[in-house]
Amino acid sequence: MAHEEVEAISAIFCGVGEFQLQFGGYDDANADIGCQVCVKSGPDGGQVEVEIQVTFTLTENYPDTLPQVSLESNKLNREQTSTLRKDLLNFAKTLLGKAMLLDLLSWLQENSIKYAGATMETETSVKSRLKSTESEELCGGDTASEKWSVLLSLDHMRNKSKYVKTICRWIGELDLTGRLLFCGKLILILLQGLRHNTKEYITRQRTVNVDVDSKGRSCKERMMTVLAEERCDRSSECFEDFKVLECASVDELRNIFHSAKLLHLYEEHIVQCSKSAAK
Repeated sequence: MAHEEVEAISAIFCGVGEFQLQFGGYDDANADIGCQVCVKSGPDGGQVEVEIQVTFTLTENYPDTLPQVSLESNKLNREQTSTLRKDLLNFAKTLLGKAMLLDLLSWLQENSIKYAGATMETETSVKSRLKSTESEELCGGDTASEKWSVLLSLDHMRNKSKYVKTICRWIGELDLTGRLLFCGKLILILLQGLRHNTKEYITRQRTVNVDVDSKGRSCKERMMTVLAEERCDRSSECFEDFKVLECASVDELRNIFHSAKLLHLYEEHIVQCSKSAAK
């Protein structure tokens, strides 16, 4: 189990410097295994964040025993790091007996920023306020009433029916429009709506159980990618409703973006995705 879990983590944290297998291998199920993962915690898309290097050592008794965990951070001092590690292990104790590394990494992503203390909070608040002010100045006023387009990519859906129903329910609750698009292996969500509503959708997509794992247990979406977020300009055709569409070809997919005058999103983000999915 441990080796399969570590292999899955290496596929998720596949960016430069995000994952390193330190010892052990995927083929020897009886060997101890060690890996290092880099996670970041902070405001979505913000400039202020805490980077955590977490090292797991898994023995043959894992997951019935806790993994050995060490943490290093670019923003936390020794006391803050020690407190973070203690709380992480307390959380891990609630997961004994089942694969837990992804849950621990998600916990670190969501909570590490809170341990940085008042200095980080002040820095975050100032930069957030400056960024908000700059954004309003650039667009000539408050962005709250402006519509935005958001393009998301999903890796897979194990329980497609449940997943699609959840997406459609959120779309209705948040007064959004757009398209859920299936094209071969590609799964895309193209949303339009008020900025705070699109942000809330992204938050739900990342933090609420929407699918099931390989064992049929409810799980969060861990492999969603935000491909683009932009203001709807006057040349765009805003969607009036939300539809789920199965595209028979990439040409059909391209036409959907072309009709909405969002062809630039297709060309900038989907062309490469479709090539990768076809391999």
